[in-house]
Amino acid sequence: MKMTKESYDAIVKVFDENIEEIKEYAPKLRDSGNFKEFDLRLAWDCLRAYVGTRTICSRYYDSEGLHDGHIATASKKALRELNII
Repeated sequence: MKMTKESYDAIVKVFDENIEEIKEYAPKLRDSGNFKEFDLRLAWDCLRAYVGTRTICSRYYDSEGLHDGHIATASKKALRELNII
């Protein structure tokens, strides 16, 4: 199963719209050490903050049938595409 292009593009768009906040947050997160895998933690923090749990649950899990790995991979890819990680 793979995330739809429409869903992925929406993640990239919302991350890009908030890129300055994300770039400000990322070093603070890294400095905190409060994570097991930095990229994964940042990906989920950004998803929850800018995409929202309603979209994550209703669209990604329910409508598209994705699991956490699919969603995290797409989010990390978007962060890399925007040169955040």
